[in-house]
Amino acid sequence: MRARSLLVVLFVLFAACGPVSGGAPMLAPINACPAHPCDAYRPFVPGGANAQCNAGSCQVSAKLDYTLVVSLPNTSFYAPGLSFAIPLASLFQGASAKCPARTCAQLPRVAAASGYYQPAPSVQEPPEVNYFVGQNVVLPVRVTYVPLASIGGAPSVDAPNLGLPLGLTLADQTLALGGIPGPGGGPSVGFYAVLPPGTYERRVEPAPPFDAAFPPDVSTVVLAPGVSFDRDILFNVDKTGQSDRKIPVVSLSRDDAGTLDGWTSFLRDQTTLRRVSAFARIGPMNERSPGKYDVQLNTNHHPPRPSPSENPNALFGTELVVAPPPALEAMPTLVVPALAGVLEVAAYPSIPSPATVRGAVTSALESVPLAADLVFTSKKIYLTTSSPSFTTNLVYVARSTTAASSGAASDGRYSVRLPRGEYDVVVSPRDPAFAKRAFQLIVDVDNDPQDGKNLQVDRKHVLRGIALVSDGRPLASAEVEASPATSLSTAKSGNAPLSHAPRRATATTDTAGNFTLTLDPGTYDITVRPAAGSRLPWVVSASRVVGTVDARLDPIEVPAPIPAGLLLVDPSTNPIVGAVVRAFALPTGAAAFVEIGRAMTDAVGRYEMPLAGAPH
Repeated sequence: MRARSLLVVLFVLFAACGPVSGGAPMLAPINACPAHPCDAYRPFVPGGANAQCNAGSCQVSAKLDYTLVVSLPNTSFYAPGLSFAIPLASLFQGASAKCPARTCAQLPRVAAASGYYQPAPSVQEPPEVNYFVGQNVVLPVRVTYVPLASIGGAPSVDAPNLGLPLGLTLADQTLALGGIPGPGGGPSVGFYAVLPPGTYERRVEPAPPFDAAFPPDVSTVVLAPGVSFDRDILFNVDKTGQSDRKIPVVSLSRDDAGTLDGWTSFLRDQTTLRRVSAFARIGPMNERSPGKYDVQLNTNHHPPRPSPSENPNALFGTELVVAPPPALEAMPTLVVPALAGVLEVAAYPSIPSPATVRGAVTSALESVPLAADLVFTSKKIYLTTSSPSFTTNLVYVARSTTAASSGAASDGRYSVRLPRGEYDVVVSPRDPAFAKRAFQLIVDVDNDPQDGKNLQVDRKHVLRGIALVSDGRPLASAEVEASPATSLSTAKSGNAPLSHAPRRATATTDTAGNFTLTLDPGTYDITVRPAAGSRLPWVVSASRVVGTVDARLDPIEVPAPIPAGLLLVDPSTNPIVGAVVRAFALPTGAAAFVEIGRAMTDAVGRYEMPLAGAPH
């Protein structure tokens, strides 16, 4: 009787612990030798090294150039929350007996940057900023450090534009060294930040109302491990490169003789689109020149010189922005590039009154109304003059959504107020079965409202493929991700704007290695990630273009890996625990990195990361 009771208990336990749903789980292939011979693996690149059995798995001994991004958790004792980008060439610079090269990597010491913004008395007198805050006074500021990176000796740009996931750092406010007071005897405010060593664009921006007179200090700084003290004393405002070397002053007006009172103007960098001058409030009008506004654009840009022999020019590489107050309905912003460092006169063109544009978003075949998000970006704004009839210096961006009916389902209709002109419209359906699509829209000069601007979207198209281990086994249970190509992040003017980027999608391979993705048209990085614990590497097919028809990829083969695991320690050789470690490599001829592997350090600071090689 006791034996029978024991059998019943064992049966209940087995039933409770067994599979809940029908069907046996898919078995992911494992990189294990000698059970699976290493000579069956095809090399990742033709003529590449063959795999050898090592510690129970097939591995390839080969060199691979990559960059590690190590992100420490907020709970870390060392550098909590910081991310370090370390090229392979710098990975073992701190090698020691406790941390030998090739098996252990030591993170560098952090940089502690501090300082304050102090305008010298001479810069406060006309014709400089013409705003006297006092002698030996520091201004309250907002300070950001934007990480920079470069490829192949090219000029440094924002690291995320090269595919590296490094965010900007906002410095903390602290007491200024020496207790220098703020304006009017206010708080003594400085800034302090802890960062990984590297190259940054440092932006020290005075807070309102001082941002209307004093420019941000925008400069490239290289932070070495240790302590950096930045005492920003603004001795002078940057001048133009012309013979008179004057502070930039732009004469503004409106062609329709309207007022610019209450508008704002500033200079921004043409590449980063970040402000580099004071945030000037326009007004009052020049009494001696009716309809004219003279706006002084105090800047401390430190731009690169076109050539070493040329004088520094505050206007080089900048563009003027003239922005209307938010209360003005559907009024575009004027953006005028400085040409050859010259920008003296700018007129806001006369434009027709805006129009209300209405339409519906529907499916192309079924004509079913769809819920969607819409982004309208101007390409040309029409003018009231016949010659020229349009301008590209006026820019306007608007967003809208399709409305919901009383039953909470969308009726597909939208309504938006727009300046008259030509627009790119990006429609992102909320129904995952339908594809994101870009349209061309014309808002003509005759009618208001303008109805019937209907937008039809197609269903997403299917991308099929198969993933195999390069020894011939199907790659079951692998995750396949199609993500917007990192090459899109380097898009400049003339290429499709980032609002056109397709949306991410994922799938899982079946027992035969097959997968199916439904995608927006666009350019993707296709990443195949074998199941965790398989000891097989990721494979990335970069910058794959998906069109408007169903398609099939060539088979994707996952090779035997190059082992890239390490022990990570801090400068005192303590283990780095719980850090996310990501490897990034450059596809052949590419201008941006893609991620080729990811791992997490364990309780002793060690991680394993099998890598396939550079994407191709």
